[in-house]
Amino acid sequence: MSSVDQQQQEEWIKEQLELKTQHIEFDDFDFEILINPDDDSCSFQGLDFVGGVDISFVPENEDDAVASLVVLNFPELE
Repeated sequence: MSSVDQQQQEEWIKEQLELKTQHIEFDDFDFEILINPDDDSCSFQGLDFVGGVDISFVPENEDDAVASLVVLNFPELE
């Protein structure tokens, strides 16, 4: 693993602890899933955005990673 100086590690720990205070530990959705019993189709009333996050590491390289955060409007996915 690459060496990181003590000051940098302390900054990362401080930032992580600050972000931890914003963590939500329960679902707080206020959209509805409406199911049409005639054809089992559904719609999402009140759902405007969907998102995802991913991070990938290269096994042979301990210094680099690639992260992606994507947020799209729904249902257009644009």
